[in-house]
Amino acid sequence: MSALMPGHLHRTGTVPDGQDLFDHRYGGPAVAGPVNPLPNGLCRSAPAGPIWIYPSPSSAGAGLGVMIECSDMLGGGFRFAARAVITFTLG
Repeated sequence: MSALMPGHLHRTGTVPDGQDLFDHRYGGPAVAGPVNPLPNGLCRSAPAGPIWIYPSPSSAGAGLGVMIECSDMLGGGFRFAARAVITFTLG
């Protein structure tokens, strides 16, 4: 999925075509919170840091947010394999 995220961000208009995915005009770094333990067999409840958040609010108050795990080894790239969390807000 990591290799698909750049295309997804550009196709959805979250980051305009041709623009750097890590341009602060379109998103920014954030610190992931602590990971809460879940029952065996379930994924972790939150992405591991570092993470990059792309907010995308609409003028009507509704919006979409994308949070993607970044590599702590490679500067300016997503983890391989990165987890992404998509959130929706209703206006």
